[in-house]
Amino acid sequence: MSLPKYFISSFLPHKHTREYYSFTFFSRYIQSLILSSSFVFLVILLQLYQPILSQCNSNLISNTFTPSLPFGKFYDICPVGYANNNGKCETFESVWNSKLGSSCNVTSDCKFTSMSCVKKKCIAMGRMIGDSCVDASQCVVNVLDMYDTATCYQSKCKLAIKKKKAGIGQACNTVSENDDAVVTCDDGVCPPKLTPDMEQKCVKISTARKGETCGFNVTFSPTTSVTGIVICETGTICSEKILNGKCKTQVKRYQKCDPKSNDQMCYGNLVCRKRTADSIDHTCEYRSNIGEYCEEDKDCAFTNTQMVSCENSKCIRARYLANGQPCTNHTQCYSSFCDPSSKLCSGFASKRYICNTKANSCNSISSQGCACGGKELSTNSSGLCVASCTGAFNDLHACLYNLGLVYYFNILPLPQYLGFTQFADEESSAFRLCRSYYNKFYSCMKKTWIDAGISANGGSIPGVTLDAGLDDGQNVVMPFRNAAPSLWNGRGSFVVQIWIMTMSVWFLLLVVLNL
Repeated sequence: MSLPKYFISSFLPHKHTREYYSFTFFSRYIQSLILSSSFVFLVILLQLYQPILSQCNSNLISNTFTPSLPFGKFYDICPVGYANNNGKCETFESVWNSKLGSSCNVTSDCKFTSMSCVKKKCIAMGRMIGDSCVDASQCVVNVLDMYDTATCYQSKCKLAIKKKKAGIGQACNTVSENDDAVVTCDDGVCPPKLTPDMEQKCVKISTARKGETCGFNVTFSPTTSVTGIVICETGTICSEKILNGKCKTQVKRYQKCDPKSNDQMCYGNLVCRKRTADSIDHTCEYRSNIGEYCEEDKDCAFTNTQMVSCENSKCIRARYLANGQPCTNHTQCYSSFCDPSSKLCSGFASKRYICNTKANSCNSISSQGCACGGKELSTNSSGLCVASCTGAFNDLHACLYNLGLVYYFNILPLPQYLGFTQFADEESSAFRLCRSYYNKFYSCMKKTWIDAGISANGGSIPGVTLDAGLDDGQNVVMPFRNAAPSLWNGRGSFVVQIWIMTMSVWFLLLVVLNL
């Protein structure tokens, strides 16, 4: 039995809140998983459709090919600079221009992941403070300002002025149209908005002792509301659980800690780890930067980006080795290909790896998939594996991440599903600041498709070039957030606790509702 749409939507975050941004990240991620699994299902259908001992199946099509097999009009991927618009490859520019400002009822009507349906119009998202805007939902704050509210005032994104006027039980943190201020709490604190129908009201802060329950006091009937917030007494810290967190012993920086203990937690953004290979004890430390010592991935900073991992006791950025460098696995190489014979990072396309349904499939780490000359299938023949562009993608990802935006995934194209995830918007300073990396990624996607025999000419993305060729990875972009040191210095422990608890709510909702 499925839940009615109005029931599910009542648990979704409001577009004007930071929680919406994090929730939307999960949504985009889940969408990509669905698309990936759908392609696997499509391949199975292709084999059932025409069962031949050896044939080439693909959903990577040329701009002139018209999808003909089941689900092809939905899941076939057009070359970079194009989008599969109801079974026809149309240029990015033409579809973007037709959708921007068009009428809509729901966000899916806008097609692009970087657009949203606001007041019945499709508008572009991903605007930083100072960018032009027509609605506050377009505006994204920097992590340094993640506890502030962005508003659209006089057609510009700006941080709303906080006016302390509300008392306990009074409404707070509401963005009004054509206003540059929000009302905050003169006493107590304004809780985050957990559901669209939740009215934010100032609540009291109370204190719990070690072992006692901490977090939000939440009621769900008749509507969702936060009635109070419980923080932990000095010397203790609240666990990450939202409704039944416990106050645990707080361990400060450089102090000994036990990574297996359930009775203690490191303060703020500190983690319990060994500082060096020679360290005897675990102590509470900031996460290791790239190149520093680690024992496991969680010891490293920026692992939440999926670009950093712990390898051979050092934090490294994935795909960091240029062509010609010694390697032991594909994920080390910018090209995503460690030549098994030379043990050197190398170009993948020159190997001309074939793929077919009989015995040869493409390595998912080194390849985007199998190309059948721009068709869905080629009977009694093999295709060519398309080289990966993950190295260039990581550079673009790192550039956007380093801007310090709280949320940027709606303007980050997905390598395995270009289409409507492509983004180019001159009104977005995030796009302008990372233009060279959009150029590099889009150009890689074009060159690798052409190398695999797919016609990829004629695509159009205003403001970028598609003809920069392949980069060999000599100057990779490392993730860092100099614009946002508070992420790593543990400043504002109470606010950090509130943020963690809010994110936990959405994770639980995703699991419970299977969204």
